[in-house]
Amino acid sequence: MTIRTKITLLFTFLVAILLLLTAFSVYYFSSVQRAASFETRLYGRSHNVAQLFTLLGDSSNAVMRKIDSSNAPFYTNKSVHIYSTSNQRYYAFDSRPSDDFTLSSEQLGHIITSGEVAFRLGDRDAFGQYEKNGNRPFVVVVAAKDTEGYLWLNNLRKILIGSWFAGTLLSMATGILFSRQLVRPITSIIKE
Repeated sequence: MTIRTKITLLFTFLVAILLLLTAFSVYYFSSVQRAASFETRLYGRSHNVAQLFTLLGDSSNAVMRKIDSSNAPFYTNKSVHIYSTSNQRYYAFDSRPSDDFTLSSEQLGHIITSGEVAFRLGDRDAFGQYEKNGNRPFVVVVAAKDTEGYLWLNNLRKILIGSWFAGTLLSMATGILFSRQLVRPITSIIKE
């Protein structure tokens, strides 16, 4: 293997590693941002439900069902549930019957202890909050799948992989030119 080939391969390897680390960092931080952004949306919905239930009590079920039905297209596999602190269900809305879930005693206890908590329910993101409503405290849980966010991450992953391959090929071409320029003085000295 010639010295020019070694220089080209070393240069290409180093640039490929740097590009890979950069792509991984971009993807990781984008993934974290997606989760935080969707959590904020679930947080907002949870707080709206808690306010309605606090103001209207059990009579809010019809109003909340209308609101949840009207904004269901903006969430995939959306569920909104309200539980008593003894895990009795006060209200439930599910986009589809298969989206229904039951909250375990451990999950309910964790939400009550934490006050507000983001967690996973199967393949969906969820947000739970404990509301101390005078004599009738309750827990609100909102769950949905962030289809748009995952689609965006999937597209980003494709772009980063394509950019990594293109950058690696470009660095190889640059490495060939770089190694020629680097070895040229040595070659001329050898010829002399």
